Amino acid sequence: MLKNQIAVFLSILAMVASACTSNEISRREERDADLRQDSPSNQPPIETFVPPGGAGLGSRELEAAEARFNHEFFLSNGRSTNLRGIWGSSAEDVFAVGDFGAVLHFDGRRWNPQELGTSKNLRAVWGSGPNDVFIVGHGGTIFHFDGRRWHWQTRGIEEDFFGVWGSGPDDVYAVGSGGVIYHYDGSRWTSQESGTNALLRVVWGSGSSDIFVCGQGDAILHSDGSTWRTMSPVVSGMRNGLSGIWGSGPNDV
Repeated sequence: MLKNQIAVFLSILAMVASACTSNEISRREERDADLRQDSPSNQPPIETFVPPGGAGLGSRELEAAEARFNHEFFLSNGRSTNLRGIWGSSAEDVFAVGDFGAVLHFDGRRWNPQELGTSKNLRAVWGSGPNDVFIVGHGGTIFHFDGRRWHWQTRGIEEDFFGVWGSGPDDVYAVGSGGVIYHYDGSRWTSQESGTNALLRVVWGSGSSDIFVCGQGDAILHSDGSTWRTMSPVVSGMRNGLSGIWGSGPNDV
């Protein structure tokens, strides 16, 4: 009698254990399915977002792109990366750049990776047109696109670049760490005296004689096309500094 009771008890325990195991496997499968669904590699392509200076899109497209712009993208080599800069000449010609040398191009239908041959972190992209695009990044990285190929343009520069902008193909500025400002005249890059050692993050201008640069600290630099000077701080004592700048004209920045 006792042996039969023990046998029945053990049988019930086995059934309970089997059910628990089955439920756990089911929960794991559901969790893994959710993770795969949320994986960046399974997300649909981001909508086109082009900041001022490029071709603008509707508010819905802008909101969708901005909301997902800093999400991680899974590259073809299996490594994820963050995108840091974006620019386009039209809705069918948009470039996005990011960490580990990531460059994506949007042709109006989907995003396609492009190979630069570098693993440097890329921070910003700007162009005067589809056949004149510049990318800047860490370790003195500056690439130029002529409509067919990307070309490395700098040698012997160690500072990190964070921002790039120009008024045209022969008037381009790159700014970065240690207060560096480089200017491109259409044939070569030359260093300009900024008067600061602060990290400079962004550059923008309304034209060749009206350029602004800002970054770490509370100072904003301005150039008339020949000389850089420090403007009065907007808010004194800012610790984090400024990370963006744009305007509609010289009197609206």
